[in-house]
Amino acid sequence: MKNFLLSIAAVCMMCGSAFAQGTFVPPSSDGWQRTSSTQRQSEFPKVNADGDYWFRFTAPATAKDVKLEFAFVEFPAQQDAQGNWNVIAKAPKAGYQIARWIVDGVK
Repeated sequence: MKNFLLSIAAVCMMCGSAFAQGTFVPPSSDGWQRTSSTQRQSEFPKVNADGDYWFRFTAPATAKDVKLEFAFVEFPAQQDAQGNWNVIAKAPKAGYQIARWIVDGVK
């Protein structure tokens, strides 16, 4: 019985963390501009006047956990209605920063 209750508790915790992420609601497009380092045919990343960076990534449909490592800090991504993964983060310092996506633990 104890193992059964522990199993139920574990499932509830996993489901709760999945629902806690919620669906990403994009901010209004006002004030967001492509960064100077954005690739020519890409729309993201974008930056606003407050220094917030908006990253978007299309991961495989089977992806369960997507994070962005930006300036050596990991940020959890949220999925939008179209299936894209999004992060809005503030750069910790001015200058060139490295960003990379982590999908289900793979960098």
